[in-house]
Amino acid sequence: MFRILPRFAISLLCVGLVLGIPAWGAQAAKPVASPTSQRSAAEFTAALVGNRTAILPFSFTYDGRPSRELLSRWTRSDSHVLLDGGRTRHVVRFLDPFTKLELRVEAVEYHDFPTVEWTLYFRNTAEHPTPILADVEALDVTWQRPADVEYVLHHAAGSQANRLDYAPRETLLGPKVVKRFGGAGGRPTNVDWSYFNVQWGAQGAIVVVGWPGQWAAEFARDQDRGLRIRAGQERLHAKLLPGEEIRSPLMVVQFWQGDRISAQNIWRRWMMAHSMPKPGGKLPAPQFVASSSRAYEEMIHANEQNQILHIDRYLEEGLKIDYWWMDAGWYIQQHGWPQVGTWEVDPKRFPRGFRPISDHAHARGVRILVWFEPERVMPGTWLYENHPEWLLKPTAQANPLAGMRAWSASQVGASDPCVSHNPTPQERSMANIRWAPGSLSFHPGPQGQYAVVRFTAPEAGQYSVSASFSGIDRSPTTTDVHVLCRGKPVFQGWLNLKGQGNQAAYSGKASLAIGDPVDFVVGWGNGTYVCDSTGLEARLVAPSGRTYDAAKDFHAEKNPHGPWSYGWLKPGPLPDAATFALFDRPVKPGEEGVRLLNLGNPEARKWLTEHIDRLLTEQGIDLYRQDFNMDPLEFWRAADAADRQGITENKHVVGYLA
Repeated sequence: MFRILPRFAISLLCVGLVLGIPAWGAQAAKPVASPTSQRSAAEFTAALVGNRTAILPFSFTYDGRPSRELLSRWTRSDSHVLLDGGRTRHVVRFLDPFTKLELRVEAVEYHDFPTVEWTLYFRNTAEHPTPILADVEALDVTWQRPADVEYVLHHAAGSQANRLDYAPRETLLGPKVVKRFGGAGGRPTNVDWSYFNVQWGAQGAIVVVGWPGQWAAEFARDQDRGLRIRAGQERLHAKLLPGEEIRSPLMVVQFWQGDRISAQNIWRRWMMAHSMPKPGGKLPAPQFVASSSRAYEEMIHANEQNQILHIDRYLEEGLKIDYWWMDAGWYIQQHGWPQVGTWEVDPKRFPRGFRPISDHAHARGVRILVWFEPERVMPGTWLYENHPEWLLKPTAQANPLAGMRAWSASQVGASDPCVSHNPTPQERSMANIRWAPGSLSFHPGPQGQYAVVRFTAPEAGQYSVSASFSGIDRSPTTTDVHVLCRGKPVFQGWLNLKGQGNQAAYSGKASLAIGDPVDFVVGWGNGTYVCDSTGLEARLVAPSGRTYDAAKDFHAEKNPHGPWSYGWLKPGPLPDAATFALFDRPVKPGEEGVRLLNLGNPEARKWLTEHIDRLLTEQGIDLYRQDFNMDPLEFWRAADAADRQGITENKHVVGYLA
């Protein structure tokens, strides 16, 4: 069976970059941990797995009482096993004799490095729910500095895909200073990097939080010489059901003395020796990876022939690639690569699957890497339609499209083409698209269908017609727009194409008989419907003086509604009003939006493992590339009852790391 590479493992691969460490192939004098730092690690391990519950370097509350008060009264057992590679595994169990909650501390002590790692596990061994377990801090310690030095915290920014990604930071922890760090939206390194180096004089400790979810860490100085450090899952306040088990983040602490940069190199060597994956028993060499993503909009327009062509061209130019990367969009989708949730190779573009491509590459010494994003599930996909019970959705307040209304076509079988309206007083957003309060927009369909807002004249005479089209996708919007009067074109414009900007406008007069249509139309523009979200302001003043406003008059339940109707036109080089068909499906995007595949659901996790494993095997895929383009936190928290806060996240992370 395949194994998803954890986000934490991916982070570990990157840590050398963050700490300013040269690549592992670089030649340098081997740093050696000092005897003092080894003793510090041994003392910390003794506190972690020893008998003195008052100094345990973790904490929690149970039924409102602090753990350091409780654990001395719980039954204790322990085991210590020497492992290969200079390691000892320590397992300490505490059992509450009354409620039967078991705490299991699993720690690994490294004898060749001044390093210790541990995880806390809580399991309900009773036949009834436990009292509330809360405030689990996998690390909770207070350290004292010498009088002549001050604490300095070396840390780093997370990644928001800009030039400041992983930028080094340094914070002086003077008296009463408190610094807090954590994940953002359930993504562990969006804002803060979960690796810290606490320095006091010529010594210190590297502290790492391993949690691919919403972690939190706090560094709090007192008025004197103490520094309290706490870290764990940000929110946990829950009863455990019979037989249920949860865990804390993995914590790692490595002590050092002397030079901070040498200490970071010792950390790097620990990573290489004990944490990094070693396929074939060796650290991976640098890999040369190539793709054709920029030629085919990721893989939206890729096919068997052009993938083989690009592999051959790289090799013909003497570029010895290790992996051919097939990126997002290779699966069945109608709306571009972001529409994930049907994890099958698109038979229209790859009628024989990936096997001809992988066989061709393997015969030339090139391996295959394929992009996956299994946790995000979009409307219209196989998972969305067939297994809603596996999917998590956010609260109505948290959904970025909450309150929006739209019309689409069931006969097209996709969410686009559509006409959308934001009746709320707040801006709504998804990805790079922004809907202003009260605004109307439309989007073409995946096969080239035009989206239309139609006005049908309720009285005869001359109308004043004005229309303003604007791109609301900051990617940006790239499309064509039209105004048709009685089926004949009176205006054609472009948004961010053919030298035009982000807006196009029309103003004119139209002599209409009762029943004559005026169509406001959006198309594909540059041959793809991706990035075509277009705002529309359309107004008509009738001969009687009455004003009709497309946005203000929008109706979410009736189509047609008065003179306004919403529909689509068949694909073609230009819009043909004679092909107009009404949208028949009212949509509430805030209730039909993105979902999160719940990896804490055993059935969902089992299906995903077996399905992806089958794909890797059948298609000849050598390397699974994981991506994740959403914030899961609100999905997790929306699923939790008041007495189960943090459980959905915890189980999701456990499933992810399984």
